[in-house]
Amino acid sequence: MAFKVLVTVDLHSADSTKRQKFDDKMNEKKWVKLANVTTTYRATFTEGVTADDAVKTTKADVATAASHAGITNYHAACLASENKVEEFKD
Repeated sequence: MAFKVLVTVDLHSADSTKRQKFDDKMNEKKWVKLANVTTTYRATFTEGVTADDAVKTTKADVATAASHAGITNYHAACLASENKVEEFKD
């Protein structure tokens, strides 16, 4: 079963232009931004990719997007799971 990853990122002191550049680069890397959840993305990795490799790729993609946007200060958290990301609202 393929791993799914959820990552949320706090882009400290990033203006709207930098945030857009970050979003664009994450999209280029095949991440899907969750609607109505600030700076949170999901991705599905190819069958056979390990959880560790999915996390390593996640870290690299966030770092690449931050660098592309000129963001030098961020914090992120991610989780790799075989379960799909559930989106919901009230």
